[in-house]
Amino acid sequence: MNRSAKNPGETIAYNIAYFRKKQNLSQSELGEMCYLSKSEISRYETLTVIPDAVQVKLIADALGISISMLYNEDVHGLPGIADADHHMCQRSVSEKVDFIVNRIIHIESDYARLDKTICQSFDRLIDYFKSNNS
Repeated sequence: MNRSAKNPGETIAYNIAYFRKKQNLSQSELGEMCYLSKSEISRYETLTVIPDAVQVKLIADALGISISMLYNEDVHGLPGIADADHHMCQRSVSEKVDFIVNRIIHIESDYARLDKTICQSFDRLIDYFKSNNS
């Protein structure tokens, strides 16, 4: 499928759907793999919304492909794509587990920072009330 260079959003939309279907993933499954909702994946595939760079990276990582493959105007011309097994598109279970574990670590780290910030803010608020009530 050749997409016009004039509309990279259309190319990305087509390629997200193409690689998702090649891996027999539903929009919900892909969304879960990259921490996006089914409706977000649907909006990207139908060109309602063009994903930003971070979302493109998450989707590419979840699909086990490079970001450039989502921007490629002719995915059928890429080496290995025509192969029945679609080796370039598939990830092993261990790679998927590694991806999920890394995302969990990042999320836990973000929550830890947020928790620390909330506790510090709460302590400052208590100190403020103590000093104004004395």
